[in-house]
Amino acid sequence: MNFQQSLEQDMLRSSVAATFDRDAAGRGDTALAELGIFGLLVAEANGGLGLGLAEAVVVLQEAGRAGLAGTLAETLLLADTIATAVPEQCEAVLAGGARVVAPLSGTLTRANGRLRGKVTIQHPRAGDWIVVGVDDDAEIVLLPASRFELAGRARIEAEADACEVNVDVPVADARLVRLQGFADRLAILRCAELLGAAEHCFTLSVGYMNERTQFGQAIGANQALKHIAADTYLSLENLRVAVEYAAAASDAADREDEEALCAAAVKAVQVMLAYVPNTAREIAETAIHLHGGIGLTWEYPLNVYVRRIVRLGTALGTASAHRLALYDGFSRSSKVGGKATPSSHLPRNGAHHDSAL
Repeated sequence: MNFQQSLEQDMLRSSVAATFDRDAAGRGDTALAELGIFGLLVAEANGGLGLGLAEAVVVLQEAGRAGLAGTLAETLLLADTIATAVPEQCEAVLAGGARVVAPLSGTLTRANGRLRGKVTIQHPRAGDWIVVGVDDDAEIVLLPASRFELAGRARIEAEADACEVNVDVPVADARLVRLQGFADRLAILRCAELLGAAEHCFTLSVGYMNERTQFGQAIGANQALKHIAADTYLSLENLRVAVEYAAAASDAADREDEEALCAAAVKAVQVMLAYVPNTAREIAETAIHLHGGIGLTWEYPLNVYVRRIVRLGTALGTASAHRLALYDGFSRSSKVGGKATPSSHLPRNGAHHDSAL
């Protein structure tokens, strides 16, 4: 599988990065809409670009690098679903006016004709819709964000709200949607955010090591710090490969819809989840180490990125759980006719990391 980025994807990256650079405060929603970013994953029949996760990963990586603390990942992922389920919202979707918020944790259960549950949301006032998994994410439900009361709770990021929402709605009033592999896809985009944030932490570290002087020379001349930076760079490249391969594998499974490709996509996501969140956090913590005491201060931008990486990584679940799921999938694989077949235990709907929602 060739998942090397194309010229068009490089141009997309440059355009999105330039948009974020020009509008650091508003994050360029209008400019992103003009680029067609909100229609990136929307089918051409609904007026979108009809592209795949490989392109969405490029956008989310730049969003993570720019420090975008919003709901872009779930908004892009659910754009086509909303445009199809609510046709009158199609124009608003393409213009970025139908923001979607996916909870950091929690799912809903269906009982006695009602959907009930408690979910935790990081950006409750930034979205028009709340999307929550139902019954281990076999389905997802779209709920208008305006109908819920928000209860504040402790948060990791100082500048972002965090709330608990108690959901208790009749099934008849809910908009239930079947979206195959939603949790896996959302995990890929969130890991792309982690990749961009980790890249920025590393860039800050290299710049600081070249500028900070001690005993008449830059601290980057220190051999021990060079080794740390080199190891961090290798980890960052491995992180990049894990994310981009998972996106490419998912796109390949969508195009061909073959059992082998679907199983490979699931395993690629499991490998990504077992590696990326912890590695991104290690890169951020190493950046603090390379900065010394200044890296711990809230006024320095590095601290904001570290907290965002912790928050996103926590929402993706523990590495040990993903490693266990990955091991379980390989151990249950059987050989038929001399060929290894993927285990049927591996769920396509992403239930192995339901905390992604």
